[in-house]
Amino acid sequence: MIDDDQLDRRLSAQRLKPGWASGATGHATMTRLLEGGTRGGRRGWTPNRLLAVAAVLVLVAGMLGVAQLLTGTSNVAVPRPTNGRTVTLQQGGVTYDVTKLSTVMANTDTVFAGRVLTVEARDEEEGWTTYRVTRLQTVKGSPAAELSIRQHGYVDKEGTSHTIEGQELVLVEGTYLFAANFEPALKVYTVAPGPHAAHQVGADQIDELVQRYRQASRG
Repeated sequence: MIDDDQLDRRLSAQRLKPGWASGATGHATMTRLLEGGTRGGRRGWTPNRLLAVAAVLVLVAGMLGVAQLLTGTSNVAVPRPTNGRTVTLQQGGVTYDVTKLSTVMANTDTVFAGRVLTVEARDEEEGWTTYRVTRLQTVKGSPAAELSIRQHGYVDKEGTSHTIEGQELVLVEGTYLFAANFEPALKVYTVAPGPHAAHQVGADQIDELVQRYRQASRG
């Protein structure tokens, strides 16, 4: 067992060299440091001990960041620029008129005005893009103040937009009236098909469009 005097001598000798905590001596020192701190050791958390722990935490954070870059496990996807070309995706299973607002309102459980913050994920194989959105106003349902919503379509690596008929892909920093259904198994909202389900709107038009959607929800 390393006593307090040995612990402080080791920390002073290491001078927090890069990678020192990964070696056998450094590992033993950090183990004793953490044990002593959590148990309220004789000397407690001295400045040198706090600095050592901070250095290790910074190292771990950096390693996690590098791992995300190498493996692509980050939960934020970079928006892709478009080249002006569009491919239409097949949309099956729709049994109502997506061009009629009142029908869209009747077939969705959540309708709200929201601003797109970022692209969270992109699944080209299944044909979906998931966005993080902040809610501005609610028309129907109980959406959270900030939520994930996915849309059928994506932009591929060449910049070609793959979209369903009658609906363009939403843009980061854009404001929209969304009509969607919550998918409990995926814990995400799914944008309904058609032009009314992802309707881009200017900041000065939100109130007017929200009222229009509310009236349509009443039939």
